[in-house]
Amino acid sequence: MRNALACTILAFGLFGNAAAQEEAWPSRNVRFIIPYAAGSGAADAIGRIVAEHLHEEWRRPVVVENVPGASGSIGIGRLVREAPDGYTIAIAGDAPISVNVHLQKNISYDPLRDLRPIVQIGKAPNILVVHPESGPKSLAALIDVARKEPGKLSFRSTGVGTSQHIAIEMLKNRARIDVLHIPGTGSAAPDILGGHITGSFMNIPAALPHVQAGKLLALAQSGTARATGAPDIPTVAELGFPGFEASPWFGLFAPAKTPDNIAEQVRGAMIKALAEPAFRAKLVAIGLDVAQPATSREFAEFIRGEIQRMGEVVRETGMVNN
Repeated sequence: MRNALACTILAFGLFGNAAAQEEAWPSRNVRFIIPYAAGSGAADAIGRIVAEHLHEEWRRPVVVENVPGASGSIGIGRLVREAPDGYTIAIAGDAPISVNVHLQKNISYDPLRDLRPIVQIGKAPNILVVHPESGPKSLAALIDVARKEPGKLSFRSTGVGTSQHIAIEMLKNRARIDVLHIPGTGSAAPDILGGHITGSFMNIPAALPHVQAGKLLALAQSGTARATGAPDIPTVAELGFPGFEASPWFGLFAPAKTPDNIAEQVRGAMIKALAEPAFRAKLVAIGLDVAQPATSREFAEFIRGEIQRMGEVVRETGMVNN
């Protein structure tokens, strides 16, 4: 009887320790991968706000690691090779999740097989910006110049397959114009201000401060509706191209085999954050349209739909040949 009681106590102790360990997650630093260069646009701006909040929520360091390259694919490739224990998560969106599978022949991961979608955060449209003095003063003027002088105008993106690139190719296709696409990294603002390129579709967090300071002129934005943070800038759709949309969306991801309980803790922390007015205000201030809460399953279905939709856009615009 005494031995049986001892075994029971031991078993309870072991169970209690296991439960305590589970509840203690995270018990060490969490790595937060941003698959773009620091200061390059929306993913970095949003990611840093999210990482700071998670640090405060978990009372553990959440260490931001910028892993740029291949329009986000290098950083997400890094994520899927990490242990699925919740200690490495990433912010990602359209390019590395739903676009690059149609453009990159040697992509190192399958977004549906190798990733666990946790929560969608929101959308941040791109703003078409030019130099306020030397650039066209309207979208109509830009299109007019491009038609009269094919190939004269040049536009930067943050890489092949990014939403900025997609916006350029969609505008070329819909407006029947010929402009030069120049893929790059980091902000396009210095190249525009220096007169090296005509303009760019820039992520709203990167573009808005320059527009508000009068350093760049905003001609249009790429969303289906005007962003909350930029209500005075018309959409490309409003200006004569119905259905035009090339807006990046963002969400959190983990390796595919991350346990349910840990994924739900990350999701729960973000759902709680998105319900807080102060946190939402930080995201809205940089131009993000915050997503309505959805289940992980709904987010996964959204991704499936986006992969299909972007495949159609790639084929329609001929990007596969660019």
